[in-house]
Amino acid sequence: MAPAPTIANVLASSRANKRVAKPHTAPVRIAVKVGPSTRPTGLPSAPKPFLTYFDEDARPQTRLDRDIGNGQGVAIGRLRPDVLFDYRFVSLSHNTVRGAAGGAVLTAELLTAEGFIQAK
Repeated sequence: MAPAPTIANVLASSRANKRVAKPHTAPVRIAVKVGPSTRPTGLPSAPKPFLTYFDEDARPQTRLDRDIGNGQGVAIGRLRPDVLFDYRFVSLSHNTVRGAAGGAVLTAELLTAEGFIQAK
């Protein structure tokens, strides 16, 4: 039997023995819906939830899902078994908000919350 899927940041990974059938996608879906266990909480700009999983075949879509969590969230969907990598899926995030600008804001909030940045 293959080990349970794990989630690290936004990447889900699982290794399956090639001689047996691949595990079902249900455990991976559950892991994505629960989200990372090491996520900092209480940051003002942090999305709640960080990861949003869609069961629909046509989701995530850029026009509908790019602003999930005010642009800070990540939309995940279309999880399928894959011949080469065990699983494949589509993830979508807002490039500007989740990328450089939002990442800098979240980093500053985390550093302040952890006490590395203090008011003068």
